[in-house]
Amino acid sequence: MSQQRYTTRQAAAAIGVPFIHLSNVLKGRVRPSDAVRERLPQLLGTSVTVLFTPEMLKEPYDSKRAARATADVEAVAR
Repeated sequence: MSQQRYTTRQAAAAIGVPFIHLSNVLKGRVRPSDAVRERLPQLLGTSVTVLFTPEMLKEPYDSKRAARATADVEAVAR
């Protein structure tokens, strides 16, 4: 079976989440949303425990923290 490769932008589009959210998750800035926890492993053909540490999975997604992380990234980009 050949392994499909994705950029972060392609993976975000494929699983239906904003690019900035997936980027922040992959950089460890925020915990993964339910959509990322469910869909990213399916897309990549692996388990959620392979993709994320127990620390990342033990607490639920915090939308307020994610909004702050997004604002911080956007402020740096300006």
